[in-house]
Amino acid sequence: MSKQKTSKSSSSKSSASAGSSSKLTKAELEAIALEFREELKKVAEGQKIFQESSGQELEALKTGLGRLEQSLADFDSRWNINEKQLQTVGEMAVLGQQRLDKELAVLENRPWKKTVEELRSALKASTQSIAGLEKSLRKELGELKKTAQGAAQNASQDATQRVANLESRMAEQAANLLVDREQDILALGSRVDARLNALKSALEERAANEDERLAVLEKEHAALADKLEELCEAVQKPAPVPTPEGLAASASSKQAQEESLSVVAAKPEKSVQDWLRQARMLWNGQRYTNPQAAADFLTRALDIAPDNPELLNERGLALADAGFPDKAVTDFSKAILQDASLASAFHNRGLLYMKMDKRDLACRDFRSAAALGDSRALRMAQETGYCGGSVFKKLFRGVID
Repeated sequence: MSKQKTSKSSSSKSSASAGSSSKLTKAELEAIALEFREELKKVAEGQKIFQESSGQELEALKTGLGRLEQSLADFDSRWNINEKQLQTVGEMAVLGQQRLDKELAVLENRPWKKTVEELRSALKASTQSIAGLEKSLRKELGELKKTAQGAAQNASQDATQRVANLESRMAEQAANLLVDREQDILALGSRVDARLNALKSALEERAANEDERLAVLEKEHAALADKLEELCEAVQKPAPVPTPEGLAASASSKQAQEESLSVVAAKPEKSVQDWLRQARMLWNGQRYTNPQAAADFLTRALDIAPDNPELLNERGLALADAGFPDKAVTDFSKAILQDASLASAFHNRGLLYMKMDKRDLACRDFRSAAALGDSRALRMAQETGYCGGSVFKKLFRGVID
């Protein structure tokens, strides 16, 4: 009887040991999890390197890889939960085996063998379910690795395609830049023609005004000559005996002569526009032909209107052409203080700073002028590399030039 009991207990223990050996140990599970984390870390590092090399064009790819990393983290948490569940099931199986051994020891001589067999079959079924769960987890881990590799490959292909698109767009911009330069030259020629036509009309108007003034002065000169002759004749005649009526008439005639002489002697003063027009007659479209005289005319105009930003800007141009850059900068700065929206003042001061080799100040004024609508100097400075410029223009400057 005792031998039969010993053999049954040993068989049950061997079956329990066989069931526990089919499971993975905790160390193996941790090794698999560590390997998975290392793979995940490598994928994250590859994603980071790819993001740094691609820049803003690959921001969408970064978001997708971030989601993949989140899903991998979720899987890692699920793996940990499943591992805990496996441990719980194993502990429950051990407890069940111990309970079964106790029941077998108690019920060995009783007719409940059928119940024992059912418990053993239940334990075997639970062991098989644990093995199936482990197999499914391994399969899911393999599929997840394949998904991560496919996502990385697709991201690499997408980056290659975007780089190719960028290169094609760079080539198109380099080809279109030549056309833009020709159009700028044509536009500059039309503006020069318009300025010349405006100067021509201003000169013709000035000549007509001068002719009218000359005719008026000739008439006044003739009237003065006639009055002078009358006065000479009156002086040569003997003076009559004064009478009250004569005295009153002579007083009124003397007052009338004084009023006519004061009207003739009073010459009309030139206005601000007259001085400005006279200074602009010395402008040839690029510089003042007589900058000192232009500066004097503009100074006369500023004596009348000292806070006029347009006059300050024009006198700055004249002083720059006359060889006084510091005074010219002062006038441009005063014009900007009076009118911060005067783009031409920023443009002219920037050009003068560029001649004075003050790169930072020049580029700052060029950008201010461009913000106010005058981007000629900034475009020229960027194309020549003086104020930086576009990356595409730097890469293809040899083609453009």
